[in-house]
Amino acid sequence: MLRIVVQKVGERELLCPVVFCDFCGRRIENAKEGNYEYRGEDALRLKGAEVKFVHKDCCREFETAHGERVIWYWDELQAFLVFLGNNLSLDWEHAREQAERAASL
Repeated sequence: MLRIVVQKVGERELLCPVVFCDFCGRRIENAKEGNYEYRGEDALRLKGAEVKFVHKDCCREFETAHGERVIWYWDELQAFLVFLGNNLSLDWEHAREQAERAASL
């Protein structure tokens, strides 16, 4: 799940977006440690599928706990961020500059 939380950045406390595992509830600290998953059958519907974030170590247990007859599609969290940015036509350089400016206020 995606949440906004208070995070210490240097000497300051900032409100920052953070990803938490939808299975164990712990924060996903490194994108390499996480996947995003969604129900395959839901993705084919007009409304689309709800995205779940999970630690790679939690994937099998997450899928088992949420129905063994469901086909879960997944990819690495790092890929999700790129796909999302591209689907938003994100100007990566401008976004980085804006984030750095906001963090320095």
